Amino acid sequence: YTYVNSRAQFDKLKAGDEKVYAVAERLIGGAAMPYAIDAGKDDISLAEFTRKGIELLDNENGFFMMVEGG
Repeated sequence: YTYVNSRAQFDKLKAGDEKVYAVAERLIGGAAMPYAIDAGKDDISLAEFTRKGIELLDNENGFFMMVEGG
């Protein structure tokens, strides 16, 4: 698995990368994802996680992804 826990590492992920485990740096240790208004410039939003997940999982066989925001 490729483990990423920073904005810079997250942004470098690209289609074809397999078995990725991405954790927002702020969430390490069990913290909650911040509201958009409270997010810092290096925080990764739920929308960005979702977009990147689609980019990484997209293939001719399809995929299933569940996203939860609450």
